[in-house]
Amino acid sequence: MLTEHLDQSLYLAARLVENSAHDDAIIVLRPLVECELDDFHKTIVCINLGIIFGQKGQDSDALAWYDRAIGYERAHGRFLAAEHKAAFLAERGWNAESLAMYERLLNEPALTDEDSERIKQNLSTLKQRLG
Repeated sequence: MLTEHLDQSLYLAARLVENSAHDDAIIVLRPLVECELDDFHKTIVCINLGIIFGQKGQDSDALAWYDRAIGYERAHGRFLAAEHKAAFLAERGWNAESLAMYERLLNEPALTDEDSERIKQNLSTLKQRLG
């Protein structure tokens, strides 16, 4: 039942964001982090909150949500939130921070070959952009 509620909440939040109702989407998502969700699902909720706060131009809040997501995923050898944060940093022009984050990710022992290739591609793209 909880995952069904999560799915409905994520869907509703997405519709709200599409209609520029960012604050309402935050109201829908924020309580989910306090529910009895597993770490993976909490990571997804936090990433979505990071994206929404980023769209609102509230970069420090966005970064805080990405960091919270990273905390949930780290113990499980996952890197989705870390990659989202690195991309967010690059989008904002914080290239040194983004590069450092992508390079740290390349050293993670739990990376799959696919993960490693994707991160290398992101690093290459970012370095090309910087000249």
